[in-house]
Amino acid sequence: MYNIRCLQMCVRSWLIHTKFHRIVYQYMRSPESSESKRRMEVLREILKTETDYVSDLERVVEVCLKPLREIAEMRHNILTLAEIRSIFSIIEMIFNVNSTLLNDLKKGFNSSTHTVMIGEKFLRLAPFLRLYTEYINNYNTGLAVLTQCRKRKEFAAFLKLRERTVVMNNLDLTSFLIKPVQRLPRYVLLLTELLKYTPEDHVDYESLTQALNSIQGVADYVNEHKREAEGLLKVVEIQAAMGDSVQLVNPTRRLIRQGDVKEVYSRNKLKDRHLFLFNDLCVVAEKNVRGGLKLSSLL
Repeated sequence: MYNIRCLQMCVRSWLIHTKFHRIVYQYMRSPESSESKRRMEVLREILKTETDYVSDLERVVEVCLKPLREIAEMRHNILTLAEIRSIFSIIEMIFNVNSTLLNDLKKGFNSSTHTVMIGEKFLRLAPFLRLYTEYINNYNTGLAVLTQCRKRKEFAAFLKLRERTVVMNNLDLTSFLIKPVQRLPRYVLLLTELLKYTPEDHVDYESLTQALNSIQGVADYVNEHKREAEGLLKVVEIQAAMGDSVQLVNPTRRLIRQGDVKEVYSRNKLKDRHLFLFNDLCVVAEKNVRGGLKLSSLL
């Protein structure tokens, strides 16, 4: 009798175990589980990219902005306070706002997909979105001022100690200054993706929808100017390659096309040249032995 009971218990335990695994397997194969997993992936991406973004802003503020401001306040001649304001604009205010958002995201983040709610946190960001509008409106002018100031030995030496180092993530200052311009459109993409995997009856759905609508309007404005900003950044890169042989950086100048060409000179001989066609200027450059460029002619 005892052996029969033991056998019955074993069979019963095996059946329960098998049924449990079947239920888990069916759930893991279900669309609900797939959407839940994808939602968690998007949430993690939002947190990771915000962490990286705030870290980049902190580098700009702590490594460049604050030291330059302290030097200027002591009346040492690297940059004036007006030039610093023009170059960095309100990036420190944006850093403070997004640091608060990041802290809010971290507090509400845990391993459960159903309890992570970030809609309200992004809604609290909405009143500060005008900071991004002000930043993008100043961006082109600031980049032009930065390019001019790079010609000063003291400022060039200051940047040389900081740019493309480990503390600046091996990037130059212009690579960081464009990040606020790129961030708002990224929010729209991430929140749109998150909404796609958030059920309409989810407690965070309405807040996410409101947050996306709030960000979308400002992001559309920023996106229009983002192309201009990235276009000007390309002009700055060409300026850096050509050095002081020509002054290219202008807030309204844009590169239209570039490419290698042949220049005909005496007795039908040819020279290799590189042509830059801008919206208001055509530059013919020649390559030097180090791979750099120097001005050949303006058209």
